[in-house]
Amino acid sequence: MKILIATDGSKYGTAALERACDIAAHMPGSEVKILTAYELPGPIATEPYISAPIYTQEIVDSLSTAAESVLAGARRTVVRNCPGVPVNTCEARGKAASAIIDEAAEWNADLIVVGSHGHGFWGRAFLGSVSDEVVHHAPCSVMVVRS
Repeated sequence: MKILIATDGSKYGTAALERACDIAAHMPGSEVKILTAYELPGPIATEPYISAPIYTQEIVDSLSTAAESVLAGARRTVVRNCPGVPVNTCEARGKAASAIIDEAAEWNADLIVVGSHGHGFWGRAFLGSVSDEVVHHAPCSVMVVRS
């Protein structure tokens, strides 16, 4: 079973990791891929209509470093909790839901495991919901884990 775990390093992402490990550890032949995604902020300008590429690159580098840290910690968790299960990591730039859906389709995942921040109806209405979008558009089964 190919299990794609999406995490952002939060307690909700950690809950998803732990639940996915429970599944992978009991499924012979399981394979895990951990994905984290980050989205760049809107245009960054130092003067009207002029973008400063050096500052933009610093932001990209900072976000990428944070994503690498999240992936390294998640990988350690999976290796510790699922000995012998092959683990890969993937960093994506862009909207989290789209990145998860696209990676699941490309990798032919059997299951996506995501955490739920539990914003409720109004939170989803105003903030959107990554897990909600993944559930409705994923090419495979999705497990939403509440912490």
